Amino acid sequence: MFRADMGVFLNVPNQSAHRVLHPATVLDVNNGALTVRVEGQGPAFELGEDILLFYQGTREFMQQVARLEAVMPGESGMVIGCRPSGDAVSAESRQCFRVSMAALNQTAIIGNESGCQVVDVSATGFSAMSSKQHPLGKTLDVMIDFRGKVYQGKAAVHGVREMLPGKFRYGLHGMDTKSGGTLVEGLKQMSATIQREQLRRLSGTN
Repeated sequence: MFRADMGVFLNVPNQSAHRVLHPATVLDVNNGALTVRVEGQGPAFELGEDILLFYQGTREFMQQVARLEAVMPGESGMVIGCRPSGDAVSAESRQCFRVSMAALNQTAIIGNESGCQVVDVSATGFSAMSSKQHPLGKTLDVMIDFRGKVYQGKAAVHGVREMLPGKFRYGLHGMDTKSGGTLVEGLKQMSATIQREQLRRLSGTN
């Protein structure tokens, strides 16, 4: 199932209502235990907690529970030791997964503010940083230029957290509109594209 140099995603279920997928690479497999390097700034870990590993199986996207046994700093990201338990199951309902985009420098125009950093994206919404204050439930115009293709439409504010004075992180949900907006379809395309690319890159395949 798991092998060295295999690209995976991991998630810490108890840290967020959203399942944020953090890219990682399996460094070693030894007697059923895995050594995994987490790319960039991963989640906070606690020894003994259960995490979820996601990977591309032969025919479908799979998830596997693993118990966290070790956490240590590495040269290019946090390195953890974990031991899978139980059986892998299908994880094809990806609409609730958020994929980290922190390392991609992707930005969006939200309302009348440009340069808003996109933190993560799912098939139905995304999180982004903003210096403007918006109330929960407010509908905003959004435009994202992803790989030269522009997606635009409306999104509703579903969550807000002040990270620093004057700096807010918003959870935004894409809305279907009758005006021909392309944001909802764009979120699906972005999420699927990033998942495939990150797994291929981490696995060293083209």
